[in-house]
Amino acid sequence: MVQSIKPLLADFDDEVMRIATASLALFCWSHFQPNEAPTLSFLTERKAKSRYGESVEETLSPKEAAWNALLDSYGYVWTDDFDLVLIDGVKDGYFNPDKTKKAGKELHDKVLASKASNSFSLAWDKYHNSFDDNQDDVLDTMFAAFMADIPQIDPLNMNGTIVLFKQLGRNAQAVEMIEAYVAKRPQERAQFDLAEYPFANEVSDPDVVEAFRAKCESFKDTRDAASLMLDLKNKGFEEQTLISLAAIPVDGFYKAFKENEGRTLRQMIDASLQFNRILNATPIMLESSKRARAALEMIGKESAINARRVAKYGIKV
Repeated sequence: MVQSIKPLLADFDDEVMRIATASLALFCWSHFQPNEAPTLSFLTERKAKSRYGESVEETLSPKEAAWNALLDSYGYVWTDDFDLVLIDGVKDGYFNPDKTKKAGKELHDKVLASKASNSFSLAWDKYHNSFDDNQDDVLDTMFAAFMADIPQIDPLNMNGTIVLFKQLGRNAQAVEMIEAYVAKRPQERAQFDLAEYPFANEVSDPDVVEAFRAKCESFKDTRDAASLMLDLKNKGFEEQTLISLAAIPVDGFYKAFKENEGRTLRQMIDASLQFNRILNATPIMLESSKRARAALEMIGKESAINARRVAKYGIKV
């Protein structure tokens, strides 16, 4: 597995390949010797949140506690997007080139950033690596590191930090950290869209979730009708895509249908009309279909041949 992934990671920092090698040793052990190793489900569902603020209420079995100790000793601290791609590769027996290179590039960027500043990780080391009565010192160090390293901190680790601060009585600082995180992260909608985040179910703090939701809504969707319909076809029913498509005027649908052809056109029409065949479709979904049908009716009125073309979609001119 290491040899097969090596060419896919050749363009990235050597640390990416080192991380991949160490992770693959663990994942292959888990996959091929499940009776001896920590299970893959344990790695993905539990270890993802164990370093940055695992809930103190969580109950672990003796076996799971032993697995945590083993993984800490091995140096495997949490499962990230890159690890999920590796796990899929171990399960499938091969690595998807596009997904692997994309995840590798993201890890490469994080590695370079961490070489410049790793104060946040060191602050958490101070939390994990002793039993000293040093709560104020740990939290003060962590707060300063968090505020300095925001661009390198992912949503899961940010959430864990906020939960920790609230549990230890630093609510005001938790609020300040959330506000700073939203303000200083790259100002792109994808950075705050939890629907696109693989560990969204573990982002648990309600103030964090609300801050992300509000930030998402602040971004104006610049996609045109064609892009929205194709995204619905290829990415599923994302809430923002549904809302934005329902707001497109009939002329926008008309323009999109007229400017495209072939398989792309067929996908767009199917994406926009599919809601008429879905049980319990929402009003927003039905509005998109209504406007798409109105646009097709306009096209059908332009010529006899177009009237025949739209007829197969139930449009009678």
